[in-house]
Amino acid sequence: MGIKKQDRQKKAGGDAVVFLNIRLVAARSNPIIYRELSLPESCTVSDLFQVADIAFGGAFEEMQISIADKKAAEEDSIGSLFAQEDRCILHCAARDGIREGVELYADLLGRENGRERIPRITKAVGINIPAQVPNMSDVNYIHQGLDKGGSVLWDGVVYDGRSLNYSEKKAMNALHRKYAPELAQKEVNTRICIPMKQMLGMLKLDSLRQITDRFGVYLYSGKRKAEIIDSICHKFNREYLEKVMGVMSVEEFQYFSTYALDESPERRAPEISEKLKQLSARGLVQYEEARGYCVASEFMSIFEELYESGRETQYLHEKYMYTALLACRELYGLFDREMFCAVLGTFGDQGITEEEKTDYFKTFLSGFNSLDLAGLDEECCYYSRLLGKSEAVRIRKKMYPEKVYYLPDAEEIRDFTTKGLPVREADSKAYGVIFKKYTGYYSYRQDDSDEYLYSAIRRIHRGDTGEQVLAELMRPLYSLRWAKPAEKSVGEESLNKLIRQLELNTPLTELRGYSLKNCPKELKAHYEEQREKKATPPARNVKKAVAVKKNTRGKK
Repeated sequence: MGIKKQDRQKKAGGDAVVFLNIRLVAARSNPIIYRELSLPESCTVSDLFQVADIAFGGAFEEMQISIADKKAAEEDSIGSLFAQEDRCILHCAARDGIREGVELYADLLGRENGRERIPRITKAVGINIPAQVPNMSDVNYIHQGLDKGGSVLWDGVVYDGRSLNYSEKKAMNALHRKYAPELAQKEVNTRICIPMKQMLGMLKLDSLRQITDRFGVYLYSGKRKAEIIDSICHKFNREYLEKVMGVMSVEEFQYFSTYALDESPERRAPEISEKLKQLSARGLVQYEEARGYCVASEFMSIFEELYESGRETQYLHEKYMYTALLACRELYGLFDREMFCAVLGTFGDQGITEEEKTDYFKTFLSGFNSLDLAGLDEECCYYSRLLGKSEAVRIRKKMYPEKVYYLPDAEEIRDFTTKGLPVREADSKAYGVIFKKYTGYYSYRQDDSDEYLYSAIRRIHRGDTGEQVLAELMRPLYSLRWAKPAEKSVGEESLNKLIRQLELNTPLTELRGYSLKNCPKELKAHYEEQREKKATPPARNVKKAVAVKKNTRGKK
């Protein structure tokens, strides 16, 4: 079955290379662990050792072959090795050199001709053999444990499926780095990943309870730390992690991508760390003193599937379109496809096709979505939380006829998508101060104060005047009024000033996203005309009173 050097066949041009297809099987592995390799016949036995080490995740330091001494292994080709037998045994010692190490059986599967001279891995079954594990009985213990799901604790080390699952793409990239550096690509950085269970185990009990509160993990009191961690991990299933990644902004995704592909994350730019702080609020990234920011390996595996996969481009396109859609929802309240595409263009040309834009926009016309969007006349979407259908129809009919609408810049779009209906922090704080001074009610919640302010902004967005909004906001203040009459006018004056400021700066639905402060003259004139018609009551049809002459006939 062996092939002699003088019998090698070459195709025309002399570029053909004879490849040997070899299967390496871990002895006594249960479930079975094997790798299928293709190596040029001219490779030495030492090359076979090195490729096998890469194929099994770099787990071995010393390798010996039962039928050849060390000198022969360095000089003889694998063709001459398999000319003697169809099978050989590789004795592989783990890096710590404990006990007998791991045996690999190498079987010759056949030969083929090819033009590439780079060894390649064609198939893989099973896990990488960890460098710390010295023999196959321990490898089998870990392998069988991972088959049941979760992670395995062995000798004080936690092994999870992702760190031990064989990655054919990564192994091929390692071979490229060794034999053809020009073909090597940047990989996802696995050094910054730890299993989520292990990451959560480093946190204090108070931090874990904050995570349970944030993500709706309800627990009975008296739960132990291990039980809390198990509950959080159960909540953070793959479907949930994909959902969290889906609402990550484009900018956050790009920063995360930079971090994940950074070969020296400890030297990364400070602004990347700042973005990772935002991600850590979602429980996916955790700061550790010794390692810096660590990423949950379950989350990183989702990113790895996207990276360089063809899905990544579509994923980014959908993120851009989702961000533009949210901006349109908050800015316009009522918008058509043309307005959506204009906002999408703010990000620049990202290669999104017209068909993609149309299909994405049409999916929200049905009304079956989580963004409170509903369709109108199969042409427009309206924000049902902001407008009722009758209001949307009225605005659609009376809207300024010219195609004039406000186009936000990228910074404004980020504000809309992160804060919803935009409320400046200063405005929220000012309203809270007015609430205290006017009512004397000191035990109010800030959430209640913010909700009243959001309500005011929604009314202004629909086109209500400052007087109407002020009258609406005074109702909860009246119900809680404990203050003296002298303080009442101060509260009303301050609140009126705040409402006037909001009225000037809040985008109006009927002005297609413009506010009264930045609205073009002709559009503002049209708006004032519509508002005047709305405010002026229709004239009543009153009949003129006619004097009736009394009948005095027959009276003296």
